[in-house]
Amino acid sequence: MTPGQREELIALLTLWTGWNRSAFENMTDRELLQEYERRIGK
Repeated sequence: MTPGQREELIALLTLWTGWNRSAFENMTDRELLQEYERRIGK
């Protein structure tokens, strides 16, 4: 994942969950993608 893609994913997850951004910044790329897939129901 590129830095831009990572940034976009963190921004989306932060908006959707209302969680603190730092919670996502500490995740690996794989963890971010898993969280995203969970949110969109895949």
